[in-house]
Amino acid sequence: MFLTVHAAAGLAIGKNINSVPLAFILGVVSHFILDIIPHGDRGLFNRLILFKNGVQRIFMIIFTDATLLAIFLLFVYVSSPQNQLAAITAGILGGIVPDLLNALSMIYKKNRLAKIYFRLHFFLHEELVDDNISFKKGLFVQFIFATVFLIIFIVQNNTL
Repeated sequence: MFLTVHAAAGLAIGKNINSVPLAFILGVVSHFILDIIPHGDRGLFNRLILFKNGVQRIFMIIFTDATLLAIFLLFVYVSSPQNQLAAITAGILGGIVPDLLNALSMIYKKNRLAKIYFRLHFFLHEELVDDNISFKKGLFVQFIFATVFLIIFIVQNNTL
């Protein structure tokens, strides 16, 4: 899943959990659960590299996801009560940290812990479930999940 979806899950968790450490831990757990659900990006980056201008496409996807994430976070911080920001932030961070650690594990491939973490993340993301849905269907799945998590936040925040 894209970072935006993982952050939205962490947002919904942080909104409902007043404990910062627990919101973070549940955010991490939600990340791995969401990665198990087929979401159409299996081997996406490997496939894009094969295309002409594949690296530019990868950066375009990452830039778009990061931009959406930044807009999303701005919305969250403007519309959240001050007393809940710490738990919400912890939930969001917990939701996205596994992908950041995965990126680091790709950079530090020779590190033993990095190898173990990469294999675990890859197994959950790519091998545990047969994820042969198309990228377009996967985007739709991700859009639905992000929308549900945002609706949970908005309804509970009474920001409608």
